[in-house]
Amino acid sequence: MPSLRDLQLGLLDYLRTGRPEPVAAAVRPAGLAPERRLQIHRNNVLGSLRQALTDCFPAILALVGDEFFAYLAYDYAVHHPPAEANLNRYGAGFPDFLGNHARLAELPYLRDVAALEWARQEAYHAADRPSAVLGRLAATDADRFGELVFLLHPSVRLLRSVYPALRIWEVNQPGHEGDQAVNLDEGPSRTLVARLEAGIVCVALSAGEFLLLSEIAAGRPFQAASDAALAAQPRFQLAESLQRWIGLGVIVDFS
Repeated sequence: MPSLRDLQLGLLDYLRTGRPEPVAAAVRPAGLAPERRLQIHRNNVLGSLRQALTDCFPAILALVGDEFFAYLAYDYAVHHPPAEANLNRYGAGFPDFLGNHARLAELPYLRDVAALEWARQEAYHAADRPSAVLGRLAATDADRFGELVFLLHPSVRLLRSVYPALRIWEVNQPGHEGDQAVNLDEGPSRTLVARLEAGIVCVALSAGEFLLLSEIAAGRPFQAASDAALAAQPRFQLAESLQRWIGLGVIVDFS
């Protein structure tokens, strides 16, 4: 009789490969052949994983269609099984999986669209942190602003793509109305994803805004973040941008 560990490993191998040996020998028929009972269990597991990906990546589903998405979800599940029990965290590697998939070479933007959708998933489940900026900032000597290290809300994600990933995502949302056209050559896109009072938002950023928030996310002092933003966008309205992101709750604290 195999040990419990061997049975568990055998079942995991079966879920990945579909080969019932040798675990089928340890399954009681109970009205169904062991292979059939295992197949039902495998179908349920793979179906649950496919549904988790469907819920998280609706734009990718819209772009490739139901049948091909089901194939991708199966391929991903077989080669990248969950590393933990929480299916809310299943799919972190799906963007890179799409970007490296041989059958998707003609759709290189899928990786970045999927990365945006995964950023929304992470933002939804991120910790909360109330803002503690305005009162403290008003009491701070303006001459020392350059030394401040600001902190972004835990839900904030910043994404850059050589494709118009945000536009592609927008036109592939259920119920989208209006112009469906997308120009893949329109230049890079910079997107902020965050969970704000309005819910999960995706905001297009200018070059200056993206550099400012990216430098802040990296823990750079405000002077260094400002210099980077102005280098990328010389006419960048620094004060207005800082006020905006504090007001929206994207910047929540500083030290």
